[in-house]
Amino acid sequence: MGRLRVRLRLGLLTRFFWLTLSCFVAAVWNTSAQEALSVPHTDFRSRLQWTPEGSDSNLVFRAYGFARLDFQKRTLFNDGTADSSLTTWRSSRCGACVRQVEIRDDWAVNGRVEYDFRGGSQAHPSPRLRHAYMEVENADGWSLLGGQAYDAWYLRSPTLLTSIYPVNRRPQVRLSKVTDLSEKTRLTARIAAVKNQSNDIDDSHANSNGDAKRSLIQSAVMLSRPLLTDRPAHVALAGSYGRERNMFPDCPEEDGLYDTRFLIVYGALPLCSRLVASGSLYTGENMDTVFLGGAARGVNSSSGHSICGMGGWAQCAFYCSSEWRLNAGYSFLEMDKGDLSMNDRNLYECYAVNTAYFILPRVQVVFEGNLFREQRVADTSNEHVRLQCSIYYFF
Repeated sequence: MGRLRVRLRLGLLTRFFWLTLSCFVAAVWNTSAQEALSVPHTDFRSRLQWTPEGSDSNLVFRAYGFARLDFQKRTLFNDGTADSSLTTWRSSRCGACVRQVEIRDDWAVNGRVEYDFRGGSQAHPSPRLRHAYMEVENADGWSLLGGQAYDAWYLRSPTLLTSIYPVNRRPQVRLSKVTDLSEKTRLTARIAAVKNQSNDIDDSHANSNGDAKRSLIQSAVMLSRPLLTDRPAHVALAGSYGRERNMFPDCPEEDGLYDTRFLIVYGALPLCSRLVASGSLYTGENMDTVFLGGAARGVNSSSGHSICGMGGWAQCAFYCSSEWRLNAGYSFLEMDKGDLSMNDRNLYECYAVNTAYFILPRVQVVFEGNLFREQRVADTSNEHVRLQCSIYYFF
């Protein structure tokens, strides 16, 4: 029954992506090659120059961020009688951007530094670095980024407070190219060498990927074009590959090297001016290189075998007005039972609905309800409910 449910879920999500991809193919096919070649590049000055109104300076510094206060009430994964409450401000963020444009040579330099407070513990939080990078770009759409940023395969995530979706930020060197195929069609491609920061699961007192002395290779390709509305729709394919060294007592690999693979497809389709459907499907092996809210596993330390898994998320966002938004979504992750131990979790699901409203121009309140379900290899299942409220002050 578990496999049947997964096949049904994957079937529905797969149909959504094939429909989106078919629409893109039809739209791009109807755009003649002559049209694509005749469209000039977007004007470099209007696209890259970022200056305060009325200023002639091409060097701009901007501070940004938000203060966020979270309230949670939830039942725990047991018989439902125990519950817990949590109040925290650890998800607050602060950052700064700098941009220097050299109009004469058609070059621009960007930089970003961003922190949150997810380090440390609930009682004693500490700053945690999210982004720290510099990027050079030119008028032809090429750019080179160096530093800590989102993984190259990360393109989109749900607009929910809590969901099961892949995301990570790591030190990297990334090369990107943006190509305008026509006036409304854009192709974005990027490739990166990424420093892995996986866990020391074999107690060798060394990072598993660093011990292998190999970087992760990541890439992504995204096509954007308006379809049903003036807002662009997106479809993308991305992935990651690398190796890790884990030495277990009964390791089936003589050299201790394990492949880590990850493949993901994204889609986002504005159905009308107020409704947007989006989602992704992903699969992989030894996915401890991908942050999935603690749900993913890399290698089974008991058997020494890599753990395979697949998952996905889907969401509909309804924009009632510029101040008010409604969201509903579903996400899941399933690991292969044959790769796990009896007490391991093999299926994790999350249902979520929320509403977000700007009560003031800079103050937003979000209410969300979640239903989590988990299943273990030993055929035991549990669920819990979480109610959340978050208050943002943007600056």
